[in-house]
Amino acid sequence: MTVESATSGDRVRWPGGFRLQRLEGALLVDCPFEPPGWIARQAGNQIRADHAGTAVRYDGEFFEVVAEEGFADSNRVRYRLEPWDDRFLMRPPVDLGPVSCRAWQERDLRVRRDAKKTWALYWLAPLVGLLPAADQERLESRFGVSAGRATLLSVGLVSMISLPILALGLLAIFVPGFAAGNPWLIGLPILILPAAYLVLESWARFNIAMQEGRPVGSLPVVLVLQGARALRSVVARQRRTGTGPHR
Repeated sequence: MTVESATSGDRVRWPGGFRLQRLEGALLVDCPFEPPGWIARQAGNQIRADHAGTAVRYDGEFFEVVAEEGFADSNRVRYRLEPWDDRFLMRPPVDLGPVSCRAWQERDLRVRRDAKKTWALYWLAPLVGLLPAADQERLESRFGVSAGRATLLSVGLVSMISLPILALGLLAIFVPGFAAGNPWLIGLPILILPAAYLVLESWARFNIAMQEGRPVGSLPVVLVLQGARALRSVVARQRRTGTGPHR
C-alpha cells in the first residue's frame, strides 16, 4: 500500500529527523530509517485473515501501522498509522514520541558503527583468530564474525609464515653451503624453535577447531593479553585505593 503525501494537519518534528503529521484522524510518520519492530498490516486472502500491523501509542491514543513506503534515493521510510481496529488483538504497543525517537536514533548510530567495525573485523579475521577463545566468541556475538572461521584463518596465516622459516632454517643447518651467498639465511636457525612451536600449535588448533567446532587462540598471544590485562587491573586497583607508587 502506498502512503499518500499529507497536505494538512498538525506537523511535529522530533530528534533524528522524525516528522509526524495528523491527517483526518490518521498519522503520517516520516522516519530517517525503519524504527525497530514497525511492521505494516498484511492483507489477508481467501484462506488467511488480515494480520494487524504494529500497535503504536501516541499522545494517549492507539494506532496501527497500516502502510509503509520506502524511497529509492534514501533510507527514509514513510508510515501511515490509523486508529486501532478493535477486531484485532493488540500486542504490546510501541511508544511514539521524542524519547523513543532519540532512543531509535542512538540505536541506529550504534548499528552503523558496529557495521563499520564488522567490515574491518572481516578483513582482520586472521588476526582475530589469534585472540583468546572468549574474545573471539564475544566478537562473534556482537559483530557476527565467525569465531571458528577466524581461528582457521589465523592457522593458515601462521602456517604460511612459520613453515617456510622452519624449512629454510633446517636446510641452512643440515645442507652444507645452502646459506652461502644468501646472508639473510644465516640468522634463520635461531628461529627454528619458535617456528617449530608455531607449526605444532597450528596443527593442534586446526584439529580442535575442525573436530570440536570451537575457537582456539594462540598461546603466546593469549599469555601476552592476559599479562597485560592483569597488569592493568593491578594499576587500576592501586589508583582506586591510593596505594600506588608516589612521586
